[in-house]
Amino acid sequence: NTDNKRREVKHFDFVYRVGDKVLQLVNQPELNVFNGDIGEITSIQFAKETEDKVDEITVLFDATEVTYKKTDWNKFTLAYCCSIHKAQGSEFNMVILPMVKQYGRMLRRNLLYTAITRSKNKLILCGDEGAFRFATENAGDLRRTMLVEKLLRNSESDKIIFTVDEPKAVEPSKPKNFTLSIDMVLGQEINPMIGMEGVTPYQFMK
Repeated sequence: NTDNKRREVKHFDFVYRVGDKVLQLVNQPELNVFNGDIGEITSIQFAKETEDKVDEITVLFDATEVTYKKTDWNKFTLAYCCSIHKAQGSEFNMVILPMVKQYGRMLRRNLLYTAITRSKNKLILCGDEGAFRFATENAGDLRRTMLVEKLLRNSESDKIIFTVDEPKAVEPSKPKNFTLSIDMVLGQEINPMIGMEGVTPYQFMK
């Protein structure tokens, strides 16, 4: 319908048109849509055409179609550009990732990894090469977890035993048994990839 494709409505600084991509900003489990979902505007109904006499926008999220009255338009926004945090859990055929030093506090290795892995086929990095280098070298704050405390509690009741191969000398030696200790964990003597040789993320993808 040519008339439907030309339809547009303005909401504060945004202009919404049929065919626009929008990003859901809040969880609405009763409607089966959640924060971070991306949908497409399928129709716009003007107030004179609706039963409640208010403008309405209908958005299709995968197989779920939701109609928003004008008072609910703050629950979504245009999705042509979105933050890395909002993109978590989503994938896109192509990602264009700006790298600029002005947003230095966001230049962290974990966020860069998240952004890069949102791309399924194409990734375009544009901006400052120095910003990219800084992000790859900036590990950010250490994560605060309860792993050490959990290992301490477990070690008080049951000792955790694991086997590692010694480096091969002139003659191959037999595997030795070691008792897992907090010092070995904190000293990074334990390889977190033990038993994961040859395993790739693709094996877990459908």
